Formats: sequence, C-alpha cells, structure tokens
Amino acid sequence: MRRRRPQLGPGARHLGLPRLGLPGIGVATSAVHLLSFLALYAAARRDPVLAPRLSLNAARADAATVRTLVGLGVPIAATYGSPRPASSPSPR
Repeated sequence: MRRRRPQLGPGARHLGLPRLGLPGIGVATSAVHLLSFLALYAAARRDPVLAPRLSLNAARADAATVRTLVGLGVPIAATYGSPRPASSPSPR
C-alpha cells in the first residue's frame, strides 16, 4: 500500500514561485549570501569599535593585508568543487 502525499494548492510547495531547478539554487544561494552580508555590514556599522575601521573603499585597503588574504583564500576556494582525493573513503 503506497502512501500518498497530501495535495497542496497550486504553488504551495514553491511559495508561489515557478520551479527554477539548478539556476534557482544559484539564485537562492546568492540571495542568501547577499542578505547575510548586508545584515552583518549593518550590524558592524552600528558598533562603535568596528564602524571606524569598516570601509568598502578598496583604495583604502592595506596592500600587504590584501595579498595575505588572497594568498590564503584562493587555494581554499580552489578546493571547493574539486574531486575527492583517491585516498578518502567513499560516502555511504
């Protein structure tokens, strides 16, 4: 005997949005990251200690600090999406 899913109204499973598939995953992920950035930026702007140090002006950035961060960040970012090493156990 198969269990049936409860019938929902049109669009109920998608909050009224059309199915977007894989591009929708990218749009949703980007939107969440943007909203998270804006919320954290707004919170930091209200903090009396962080606000004077916070700037989105790239010209004010310290070149040595930027080089260090890029040197750390690029190799880490390159590991995302890379194939699993042969020595790692396979997922069950």
